[in-house]
Amino acid sequence: MKTVLVRICLDSNSKSVSSVGATWPLYHDVPNERRKGFFPHRLDTEHTHERLIRGIREAAENYPNATRTTVRALVGKSMLEAVSNNGLGTVEAIVNIANIDVNYDLVYFGQNHPARRAPLEVRVREQESIQRIITEIQPVSEEAAMARLRDGKYSIVPIQNPGPALIEQLLHLYQATYEHYTFPITPENISIMAAPPNILLVAFASDGQVAGALVAEKAQVKIDGDTLTLYELSDYATHREHRGAGIMTAMQIHAIRYLRNLPGGREFVIYSENRAPWEPVSISSQKTGLMTYSGTLEQQCKLLSDRTPSIGVQADVLYEDLHVFTANGY
Repeated sequence: MKTVLVRICLDSNSKSVSSVGATWPLYHDVPNERRKGFFPHRLDTEHTHERLIRGIREAAENYPNATRTTVRALVGKSMLEAVSNNGLGTVEAIVNIANIDVNYDLVYFGQNHPARRAPLEVRVREQESIQRIITEIQPVSEEAAMARLRDGKYSIVPIQNPGPALIEQLLHLYQATYEHYTFPITPENISIMAAPPNILLVAFASDGQVAGALVAEKAQVKIDGDTLTLYELSDYATHREHRGAGIMTAMQIHAIRYLRNLPGGREFVIYSENRAPWEPVSISSQKTGLMTYSGTLEQQCKLLSDRTPSIGVQADVLYEDLHVFTANGY
């Protein structure tokens, strides 16, 4: 199966692997201590179900030190209930792909070692938080979001292959935003992260300085011979001096509209995996009116940045839960 490898994490053999995880068999993402993969067949028969279970078991044998297994698969709606707790782990998120096939969902399965569980009280507060966000936060119109951006004298520019000066600004932005990230924050890695086929979106302030950034990471995976195109909106960062100005909401709207207008864009799967302990990022997705909450991934990866105090994640805990949001707008 041919895949496009995007944002890098370095494994023990210094090989680049995809953060989107569009690979099979499952690989060992060493920095995040997880087995990760994307099943290359539609999961709609007992036969394919058994093939996926075998793949998960083989990965567990090959990578016994990993404490999490996370797999995505296209699951037939008629099979969803049957596979929910049948050797594949918990169904953590269900992504609506009606723009591609109304008979299937893109499903995240997850299995964690008992030691890799967030405390129950934290999980409860995270769910209370996301439910409050999706019920109480009202979406803004695209026109209002972009008007607010203009009023703040910000502009959003899609960029591929940023030059050294911009790389330097992005380096400072990400270093100031994240104490620990899923890959080392270096000029080289930022250059790879922002290179084609990925699309970097940068918000500039009126003085030309970087106010925020996100990356639309592209991956393509073959599912029974058909190509599925994925774009993960990720690597969100807003300079602390510019927070509260609606930048991230506007950037997500801009990214979704930009991607939908590309050739074949109406059939892209566009999604984000937002840090559950940091409410503002999910608030920004909810405000777009184009993103729908689809589930939560437990202790998905190692991240450390600002956290909402009321959620109560310990400061020294690196593993974080992620809220999956799915983009419509097609």
